[in-house]
Amino acid sequence: MTSNYMFIFFLLNLLLPCTASSSDGTDFVFSFNQDLGGRLSPALTTTIMIIPIQNDTTCSITYVQNSDNKIVTLQKNVFYGKTNEITLDSQEVLAKIHYMGDYPYLFSIVAIQDKRIFVSCKSEVKLVGRIFDPLNGWGDFFIVPSIKLAGTHYLLAVPTSTFAELGHVMVLPLRDTDEDDVKVTYVVYSNGNWYLNQTHYYNTLIGQHQPFLTIYSIENDVKYTVEIITNRPVMLSFTSTYAVSSLEEDGNGYVKTHDYITYMPMPRVSSDCNQHLLEPSAHVMAENFTTRLYAAPPNSGYNCQEKYELTVYKDSKAGKNETIYNDGTSTIEFKGLAKVSTTSNQGVMTLHRLGTIFRNNGFYEEGHFTTYVPNTSEWVTGITQFYILPKNCFIEVYTDGAGSDMDSITIDGKNLNTFSFSKNVIKLLNNEYTQFIVNLNGYGLHSFELEGKYVMYVVCTNVNSATNAAGYLAGFVRH
Repeated sequence: MTSNYMFIFFLLNLLLPCTASSSDGTDFVFSFNQDLGGRLSPALTTTIMIIPIQNDTTCSITYVQNSDNKIVTLQKNVFYGKTNEITLDSQEVLAKIHYMGDYPYLFSIVAIQDKRIFVSCKSEVKLVGRIFDPLNGWGDFFIVPSIKLAGTHYLLAVPTSTFAELGHVMVLPLRDTDEDDVKVTYVVYSNGNWYLNQTHYYNTLIGQHQPFLTIYSIENDVKYTVEIITNRPVMLSFTSTYAVSSLEEDGNGYVKTHDYITYMPMPRVSSDCNQHLLEPSAHVMAENFTTRLYAAPPNSGYNCQEKYELTVYKDSKAGKNETIYNDGTSTIEFKGLAKVSTTSNQGVMTLHRLGTIFRNNGFYEEGHFTTYVPNTSEWVTGITQFYILPKNCFIEVYTDGAGSDMDSITIDGKNLNTFSFSKNVIKLLNNEYTQFIVNLNGYGLHSFELEGKYVMYVVCTNVNSATNAAGYLAGFVRH
């Protein structure tokens, strides 16, 4: 980063300190993983970006080496306003996943060598993971939420895949000093029907074998969802090597191109049965980088028979109530839609999106990514620091009415009007939101400042190949 950028960050820190979001923190656990059927080259890179929120700090990085099962701890000094990208030896930290099971549905739950990576810092930081293989043309970013956001009940939709290896889930128990096991129950649904239900116990001490679930199917028309329930808070990592929006043909008559995606899902929000919100929970999303949203209802317990509904507003038209099922099969498709907003009075819905890079009015797709989609009450204010690649990157920002004034937005200390950007107004009930997409270049750390409420995503195209995208959510506040 240039000295000018460093000076700007110093001034911003004095005038308006960066806002720490719930996804920021001092302690983290995550994993880098890829299935053995995927291509791996000597150029494979696994790095983390440690972004201090307020000041310089010191972080420890602990993991178990692949080569000798030795526990390694690295001590790193990280500096406010600088690009602290730390490379970890991919040969030592990568979890290599093997798909196995009973033909033709290969669901496998296996304990493997501990591939959790723990990061602990003395003061709050934002943590972003990056896995890239430029020779084989795949890779992705992902935000690593702090362990403050660990949960006990997750519901995941498995994206479509061009191959039978649909994806795998790594369960990441928090680092404990006792020997109490974590109880993990896996439930798999096939087109909404119960298919698999198994419970396993795992030791949480570092170096002990840890669990993963693989999902393999030769049935192209089956929609799979995964429910994971634990007796102690855990984090999750989901990866699909061959994710695709659909198996429909593209503009050339070929099946759409797949891409590697990896992200850390958010757990379902706990709610009392039949508890209604005083203010509706709302989500806002436009179609520029979005294929669909996956929706999960609140977690009200198995004895609750409440029917959950989400009101979906498509292209500012009248809202339509859609049932949100407990099996995770509920999706909001963006095909042919410019923008979608949702509201719910029945508790907070958990939404994730399958992101897509479109070309030629949507005829061609050139890469995918997946992120959590915060509701509007989870948006942040103030300054957000974020990391981008040297070129072909965008920030996608959604603001509330107070943040829609372009003169109130600065990037790296410069007014928004000095950048190339697009603006899109989204109306929802009595509220008005604005989507900004800003084209940015310049490897490393940048800053976005707005006193209103907003949420920001980083999206990069043509990353390791023409059909590889990378994207992550820059931060959010979960109440």
